[in-house]
Amino acid sequence: MENRNVVMQLFGCLMKNPLLLGEVNSYNLTPDDFEKRLDKQIFAGIYNLFLGGAERITVADIDNYFKGHKAIYDSFVKANGIEYLQDAEELSVSENFPYYYSTLKKYNAVKDLKKAGFDTSSFYPENVLDENYEKKMGRFDAMTVQNIFDEVRQKLIEVEGKYGAGTNTKTSTAVEGLGELLESLKSTPDIGAALQGSHFNTVVRGARKGAFYLQSSGTGVGKTRGMVGDACYLAYPVIYDWSVSEWISSGSTEKVLYVGTEQTISEIQTLILSYLSGINEEKIISNRLTNIEQQVLEQAIDVMTRFEDNFTIVQLPDPTIQLVKGIIRKEVLLKDIEYVFYDYIFSSPGLLGEFRDLRIREDVVLGMLSTALKDICVELQVFLKSATQVNGDLMDIKGIRDQRCIRGSKAIADKIDCGVVTARVTKEELITLGRLGQDSGLIPTQVTDVYKLRRGRYNNVRIWSSFDLGTCRKKDLFITDEDFKPIEGFVPVELNFTSMEIGEIDEIVRMLNEGIMISSIGEAAINIEDLQVDNPKKWEF
Repeated sequence: MENRNVVMQLFGCLMKNPLLLGEVNSYNLTPDDFEKRLDKQIFAGIYNLFLGGAERITVADIDNYFKGHKAIYDSFVKANGIEYLQDAEELSVSENFPYYYSTLKKYNAVKDLKKAGFDTSSFYPENVLDENYEKKMGRFDAMTVQNIFDEVRQKLIEVEGKYGAGTNTKTSTAVEGLGELLESLKSTPDIGAALQGSHFNTVVRGARKGAFYLQSSGTGVGKTRGMVGDACYLAYPVIYDWSVSEWISSGSTEKVLYVGTEQTISEIQTLILSYLSGINEEKIISNRLTNIEQQVLEQAIDVMTRFEDNFTIVQLPDPTIQLVKGIIRKEVLLKDIEYVFYDYIFSSPGLLGEFRDLRIREDVVLGMLSTALKDICVELQVFLKSATQVNGDLMDIKGIRDQRCIRGSKAIADKIDCGVVTARVTKEELITLGRLGQDSGLIPTQVTDVYKLRRGRYNNVRIWSSFDLGTCRKKDLFITDEDFKPIEGFVPVELNFTSMEIGEIDEIVRMLNEGIMISSIGEAAINIEDLQVDNPKKWEF
């Protein structure tokens, strides 16, 4: 299926301007993009010469490079590789590289779709005797890779619609199944695994499956860090406590999916390390660690390795509704995940482009994404938490801050089961709180207003917390109403959920405190330096 002229043109362009390989935001080529073994080897040679600093590559450069690999060089010579590259260099036009790059990716997309069992004949005719061959090829030439997947996805949606419509619709009398419901609630109450913060957990009854929680806050307040902390609390059963200089039991051992939109995977990794070790992230990324901190950090890596299946990270910088739903479905079903964090709801180019032809308003599109997240909660019976930015009206609202603060669309809050707005605690609020803000021994740094809560009685309350942005750890201090008065009769309840036996966790804590590795790290060890910089690696033959 591969077009030989396209490959030759690509090689010629890369020889004339290997710096194109450095434009990783625009072009992403690997040896797997080429079918023939010789082409894979030629690309690897060009790529490695580029890594070596070459700004222009000649046929002689590649010939000399291959001479250091005898078996490859023999096949290169036998296949008339020198003449092939001479033609590539002579015939290629550097300005046409984007066209040939996209064409190669289209051919590869068709190849992979066919391999996966999809019918591609509607947009790529393989039979030259097809009476509509020229017309179809003309259309294929005008398509982008995204167009191809959009067409395939549309066919799937049409088929899915025949079977999915109405599947969630049920009819019953008010009393039907009531006995079984009450019995099930006795054995399995409608509460979920604990998130960070005893007061918050008591209010919302933990991370309930099938529920969608939404947190809104301003820039720098800690949306991402709060969600990473919650995800870590669910995924890992231990943390290092510097107040006693020991590892302690804290959290659960649930499987978590974290979908990051603006963060790279390495940025999430360092936050996880900070949470587990209790070491401020700034010290980790600056490599300013004492000997004991270095030891604790290595133990944190050991914990991450021991529970590597508990925390899956997906980087999704330009989400669409279909892409988000597809990724969550895949990860949840393949890895048996029950807790999902999506960071965060915003207007991405892909999301707006998904409905460009329908001319749907931006606020409506954001509401549709929120609805899709709620639908996926119900469909897969998973807990899902997401976040939004707030608008400029945050400080103007008196009393409980609510959905009016959400930037972009208030409709985002329509389908949620729990909605909160988190803000920094102001000096004026500390003065109003008086002794209440001091009796706990810690000064509250965050206040979370709960403005929407399904299946809970503590609505329109404020939870005051101490949140460490550097380690993603949060401790709830007290709870009040909108007038800063304590909630009468409120008693925080500790929710202890874990998929491991308590004795097993105690053993893990003992081993860590005795300096015993709880897993065989071996080659799976994380290089701290690699968490900061994506170091390029040479392609191996």
